[in-house]
Amino acid sequence: SLSDTQQCRNNRGHCRRLCFHMERWEGSCSNGRLR
Repeated sequence: SLSDTQQCRNNRGHCRRLCFHMERWEGSCSNGRLR
């Protein structure tokens, strides 16, 4: 799980997919996606 989280941080584009799969990241992604 840590690998996916770190990758999401490196690739903002991939972060969107992680958001859907990981509800926990949704909050962090929501900031970049909504804002």
